[in-house]
Amino acid sequence: MRIQWVWTAMAVIALCGCTGQAPKPGETSSVVPAKATYHGQLEVEDGCIYAEKEGIRFGVVFEDGAKINSEGTKVDLPNGTSVALGEPVTLTGGYLPNGPEGCHFDQFFHVNPAS
Repeated sequence: MRIQWVWTAMAVIALCGCTGQAPKPGETSSVVPAKATYHGQLEVEDGCIYAEKEGIRFGVVFEDGAKINSEGTKVDLPNGTSVALGEPVTLTGGYLPNGPEGCHFDQFFHVNPAS
């Protein structure tokens, strides 16, 4: 199943050009919906949102228009909802190697856009 997802992600990248210029820290990027799920909490370091799973940190990228609030306690989404930082969350999306410029992680979890 994992091999199938990797090929699907590669096809999505090839079709939509998702490997273009990545956003700067604190900014976000659009993503094609994917089926991975992350359960845990989000943190911010040096303007980069990240999560940790099994001792490995990875960047987290939200949809265009999402911003970390001025208090640094949540990510405000374009639809008016928000995602808490430092508290348990469940997010769906997919893992890709590209993310915001200046955020140095081996992979990034691109969160599906809020509906």
